[in-house]
Amino acid sequence: MSNKNFQVTAIKRYLNKYEVPADSIDIEAEVDETLTLAENWYHILPEVKTLCSGDKLNEVLADKLTQEAIALEQGKANADYVNGITEANTEALKALAKTKTTKELDRIYAPMKAMIDMVAKEYSNALVIYSEGGLGKTYSVIRHLESEGLAYEMVVGYTTPLQFYRQLYENRDKLVVLDDVDGLMEDERGLSILKSALWSVTDERVVSYDSTTKYLEDIPGKFVFTGRIIFTMNHLPERNKSFSAMLSRCLYYEFKVSHDEKLRIMTEIAKQEYKGTTKEQRFAVLDYLTRNCTEATMNMNLRTLLHLFDAYRYDPDIFQAVANELLVVDEDFDIVVSLQKEAMSEKERVTKFSERTGKHRATYYRYKKKLAIRGVTA
Repeated sequence: MSNKNFQVTAIKRYLNKYEVPADSIDIEAEVDETLTLAENWYHILPEVKTLCSGDKLNEVLADKLTQEAIALEQGKANADYVNGITEANTEALKALAKTKTTKELDRIYAPMKAMIDMVAKEYSNALVIYSEGGLGKTYSVIRHLESEGLAYEMVVGYTTPLQFYRQLYENRDKLVVLDDVDGLMEDERGLSILKSALWSVTDERVVSYDSTTKYLEDIPGKFVFTGRIIFTMNHLPERNKSFSAMLSRCLYYEFKVSHDEKLRIMTEIAKQEYKGTTKEQRFAVLDYLTRNCTEATMNMNLRTLLHLFDAYRYDPDIFQAVANELLVVDEDFDIVVSLQKEAMSEKERVTKFSERTGKHRATYYRYKKKLAIRGVTA
């Protein structure tokens, strides 16, 4: 039995249970197989209510499926609220992007900017920018597009394939910046939509969505996507063939930043005005980070820097206590970092690591790989 037939049968049972004539609602037309049973039930619930009365109506409202459907829609409403906040943050990001840059920042972000240009100026359909969080990927994309006067639309967060299809349709001829859409990369249907939008054996990239849902009544079931997409990502799915197929259609840039480069970026940021702080205050924060952070500090990034500016601005006397709580250190990684500074063979380092942590050599070499990515060698 197909998913749609299963849902149609289940809903008919519910209608029979509450003495609603099955032929009073066109269940076949109403049910969308891409939605859950609860979602489909929610969409026909208003009609069900008009066909019930008294005790039966109360039973419908008290039913577990009805409660699940209502809770689901309330969750979507909360998501819309969060998206509203995110839109405000996006506007703040655009405003921040208009602040001045420096030669050092331009140098560090130059390769990324070149690839952004390739997509923005239609030399390529898409770009995936990947790095650990808080290194200024989205900030750099927006700053560059704003400074070059290049038009774009920003989409933040991922909800469902249906919503994503609508977002692509509404921006089908534009440059789209997708931020914080890690969930999209784990969704087979979302990835299928993306693959169609990014590449075709013909010149036309046709995107389609086969659904009878009312949410698509005002847009076509397929359209030609002529836009371009820039992704900023903190996480890449592992062993996902659909994601790999999507990635093969894009330019790919991994923003690798060493510990020293992070400090140089932070130094440039500290030179800029921030919420009424003085340059002396900002450099006091930077000095603390320089003295107390290593490659093993997991959240050594620009977001943490700004949080600490805020803490210092709030009360310089408690700043260090707040910083100690905010900064997170991977203790095993810290041991690997310290071992690189000791004069011994690699075999001896592995032995020391195992003695201090109780973990195997494979873990040691995973941390070594992280250090290599960050530009650290023994």
